[in-house]
Amino acid sequence: MLEPIQNQALRTCLGAFRTSPVTSLHVEANEMPLDLRVSSNVHNPVRSCIFTHQFTKFCDKNPNHIRPLGLRVSGDLSDIAFTQKHNLVTSVPSTPPWHLVSPTVDLSLSTLSKSITSPEIYQSKFLKICEGLQDYYHYLYRWI
Repeated sequence: MLEPIQNQALRTCLGAFRTSPVTSLHVEANEMPLDLRVSSNVHNPVRSCIFTHQFTKFCDKNPNHIRPLGLRVSGDLSDIAFTQKHNLVTSVPSTPPWHLVSPTVDLSLSTLSKSITSPEIYQSKFLKICEGLQDYYHYLYRWI
């Protein structure tokens, strides 16, 4: 029941056509399909509905009813030898993202032109910046 809602939301957010494949929407939006998202959180109440096949007999007797997500994906999951132990278990952080403190990033070195600035000048300016940041952690990225 939730898949069409998620798919429509992804189409709206991405500005995609109705005919866009759902897997493409997931990749483009960097969103997991609902079955994986639900199964990765052990505290999600929907997880037991998906991974227990309590409605199998009912659906076999009533072929006109839409089969639950767990029954629809069970064949695909068994084809790829998927088990729940293959899932990365996640949890929802207790602090919402809007309450987190944004990191302060110093981009002052990016104002220098690489073509006319020598490496020694970059190094001296970097060391000068570091002098004022003794109580902070330094993360250096190396571009390959």
